[in-house]
Amino acid sequence: MTLNNRISRKIGPNFFLWVAVSLAVLGVAFFLYRVPEQISFPYAWNYSEPVVATGMLDISSRPLVYKSFDSWPKTIMPYNPLYLYLSRAALCFTDNPFAAGRFVSLVSFFGVLFLVTLLLREEGVDRLTAAFVGLAGASLPLLSKYALIMKMDMTALCFNLAGIYFFLRWSNRAGRSNTTFFLCVFSFAAAFFTKQNFIFGAVSVFCLLAAHRRWQHWRRFTVWQAILVFAPLIFLNVATYGAHFQNTVIFQTGTEFSWNLFFMSWLHYASDMWPMYAVCLILVVRHFIKRGWGIFDLYFLLVLFSTVLLGHVGSDENYFMELTTASLLVLGKILFRARMEEGKPSADLFRAFSVLTIFCLVVPAITGFKFPETSISETQRSLDEVSALIRPIRGKIFSEDMGMLVANGKPVIYQPYEFTQLAFNERWHEAALL
Repeated sequence: MTLNNRISRKIGPNFFLWVAVSLAVLGVAFFLYRVPEQISFPYAWNYSEPVVATGMLDISSRPLVYKSFDSWPKTIMPYNPLYLYLSRAALCFTDNPFAAGRFVSLVSFFGVLFLVTLLLREEGVDRLTAAFVGLAGASLPLLSKYALIMKMDMTALCFNLAGIYFFLRWSNRAGRSNTTFFLCVFSFAAAFFTKQNFIFGAVSVFCLLAAHRRWQHWRRFTVWQAILVFAPLIFLNVATYGAHFQNTVIFQTGTEFSWNLFFMSWLHYASDMWPMYAVCLILVVRHFIKRGWGIFDLYFLLVLFSTVLLGHVGSDENYFMELTTASLLVLGKILFRARMEEGKPSADLFRAFSVLTIFCLVVPAITGFKFPETSISETQRSLDEVSALIRPIRGKIFSEDMGMLVANGKPVIYQPYEFTQLAFNERWHEAALL
């Protein structure tokens, strides 16, 4: 054996994988270190947290939370309600409304990482590779950021991945358990009723069954999924006199769309992640050309197309969460393939792919890492001073900082961004407020 061959065998997928696992463990340790302070922080981290917290707190007086634009107070809940109920249940253990929702997001985050590992194992990936990809997910700033924010995306993503996992379990088992099938369709329905744009797991299954001409399973899946989605939707809209549709559809589709905003969002939010997405796209296209595609490839393509939603005013980097997770699944399979090809004629090609894969997973975790300019305790002290001025005030308070109102137990009576958008699109007139 030549010296080059010896080096090639030593500096191969396994070597780089163990190095990457070590880095991923460090990333997880740092994430866990941040958890207590970020969850217990008594003020809002962003604009969306008080919107969600207001909807959660409204459950006490109005369990279905949705009301028409003409009702008072002027608040909108543009998302489906499941996350609100889960957060409300968590509120039993804390008096901080933001912490309740963040706890649900954190549990969902661990669920996402665990399900990524399980999904790869279900597709035949070895334990080490599957565990590394799961750990790498915890190190990616785009995912770990939303693990500690009161926002429903992480929980919807968790349900979505659970649906895909139960589908694979049901599809890969000869007996095809009815229990597993119903866990699949219930998980997809739960993802939709957490946040309505998380439909691509179910769409992937729908398309996969049709492509493989498994018509009996396709019909069963389609019928049950339709029942579990449309029956609650009809109930919600009848019970709220159409306010659910007005909040979740009319408002969401009423925001302005711009292709310029779409491209700028990609440039801004995906600056660290585009190598990962590019490599995944190349691999997925290759799989389709060679007719070796699976549900992970289909899921990745559908989620990639869904990023067109970034063109809507108000969109944020959370729209890349599902794409990032789908990328983890694609990269996990190619990394496993590289390890299995060791010693074969195609080993060099797949070794190159494996090194590139690890590069795509580790580099964003490093480049996206940033120390905050001020510590959380310093930020809290400055906000405590503002809070002390607001707490004694009685009566209604109009404020663009809704988070400060929620933190002080004051009712939010006007959501400035949402109603400004409605006014711009002539779906509500400010005369009703003035």
